[in-house]
Order: sequence, then structure tokens, then C-alpha cells
Amino acid sequence: MPLQPEHLSEHLFVADVVFEAGALDCGHGLIPEVRKRLNSLQSGGLLELRSSDPTIANDLGAWCRLTDNEL
Repeated sequence: MPLQPEHLSEHLFVADVVFEAGALDCGHGLIPEVRKRLNSLQSGGLLELRSSDPTIANDLGAWCRLTDNEL
């Protein structure tokens, strides 16, 4: 389920980089775009990913586990 606007103000951290992914999903180029932005961060940096695609949470969670990134 995509995040509703009221949820966006509930997180506790300030992102170092915000990525507006729109409807881009993991099967259509999201991962290289996420990796590019992660590579620009220092260790421990925070990337905020905003997406309207409902499959992102599961797919990105699996990718994070495989690459030792925290979701």
C-alpha cells in the first residue's frame, strides 16, 4: 500500500537524500537508481524513497536484505 501524505510527516529521521521514484518499480530500473543515490551517501546516511508503486515495500525489502542495507 502506498504511503499516504499524512504518513510522510511521521518518520523520526531527516533524510540525507530524497528520491521521488514515482511509479518506478524494481523490475523496471528502480534498483540502479537507488544504488546510484546510496553510493552518494556516506556510511550511515539515510535515503528517503518515495514511491506510488505498491510492490516496492516487499521487493526493496528483499533487495536490502541481500545487500546488507537497512530498510
